[in-house]
Amino acid sequence: MALHALRFAQALAAAEHQVECVFFQDSGVLTGLSDCEVAQDELDLRAEWTRFAASHAVRLVLCSASAARYGLLAGNGSRLSTGFSVGGLGELVEAEASSDRSLCFAGRL
Repeated sequence: MALHALRFAQALAAAEHQVECVFFQDSGVLTGLSDCEVAQDELDLRAEWTRFAASHAVRLVLCSASAARYGLLAGNGSRLSTGFSVGGLGELVEAEASSDRSLCFAGRL
């Protein structure tokens, strides 16, 4: 789902829409894992999201509960990749309140 969301966000930016925040939840938080190796024949989603966020001033936020569940907060958050931050659902609600639209890309419902 992270790839679909990335492609959609890139298309929005290309159409001159503003993406304020991307909130990663459940296993999506693994996108922000710093010590993950990517096979040579696979797209490095972490690098692509980081590049997109830097180019378009987008906040990349990992759900704090999901990040804790997957062990990303061990070692004082040292497992987080540069460009990603951790936030609670309050941050998601805040981002939604200041946006015209909110989209959810979910692998399961």
